Amino acid sequence: MSTIPYVGKRMTLVELKRYLKNLRFTSFDPSFVTIHHTANPDLNDRTKGFSAQHLLNLKHHYEEIQGWPGAPHFFVDDRGIIVFQELNKRGVHAKSFNRNSWGIEMLGNYDSTSDFLNKRAEIVFQNTAELVALLCEFKGFKPDSLKFHRDDPKTTKTCPGKLILKKPFVERVEAEYNKILGEDVSDWSNPIFRIKYYDTEVIWDKTKVVNNRTLVPIRKFLDTVTPKYSKLIKIGKKVYWNIGLSVYSTQVAEVDENGASWVYLRDVCNVLNASFEKI
Repeated sequence: MSTIPYVGKRMTLVELKRYLKNLRFTSFDPSFVTIHHTANPDLNDRTKGFSAQHLLNLKHHYEEIQGWPGAPHFFVDDRGIIVFQELNKRGVHAKSFNRNSWGIEMLGNYDSTSDFLNKRAEIVFQNTAELVALLCEFKGFKPDSLKFHRDDPKTTKTCPGKLILKKPFVERVEAEYNKILGEDVSDWSNPIFRIKYYDTEVIWDKTKVVNNRTLVPIRKFLDTVTPKYSKLIKIGKKVYWNIGLSVYSTQVAEVDENGASWVYLRDVCNVLNASFEKI
């Protein structure tokens, strides 16, 4: 019998963000999310969303009937978000995407018109969009990187339902993502920021704005803000560095003509637990 890394806990977005910040991603490091629907049960089967017992029933199903070592990471209903299994452990939800994506199960059968047009479905979709946006912001990947289960070439499922069109769904996530960023940079040109990192406070002006997001050169930024770092290296689309025994990483947004890696200011500040404000 396999044992999944079960959590089974409802969380608000604020609680989830705090929970994520305390995790370390090593053997499993997701780079996108995969969206599913439960199909069975549907909205009519779960008139009040998932209860604690429903979650335990799902755990039993995955562990003892399917014999899986993991499960979808999240379940979403019209009551909110449930962290079903540990988020820094590989789940089981889509054959081609298990190794590098979080799996999200939306309550409902969205092959069915009765569920798709149900008022509760709109709340499920909105809760899911907010969740995906938060995960994108936290890990530094774009909303349009999300996949539907039906994008998996190894499945014939219509997940997350044939009535859900991908483009409008991505646009919904993008709208929530932009709210989280809270950056109206349409009139910014090389903006200047005050950066606070523990007892260090610096004025930072080596910036540029690309696609409405502020970028900084990561090596120069670390040299100034936290000079005690070491071993900055680029592997694939990420840069990694050490501070003491801790390893940190963030996504590379672009590499300039001199070979310098530029990263999103918000992402590197989130990783360092630093704050910034435009001045």
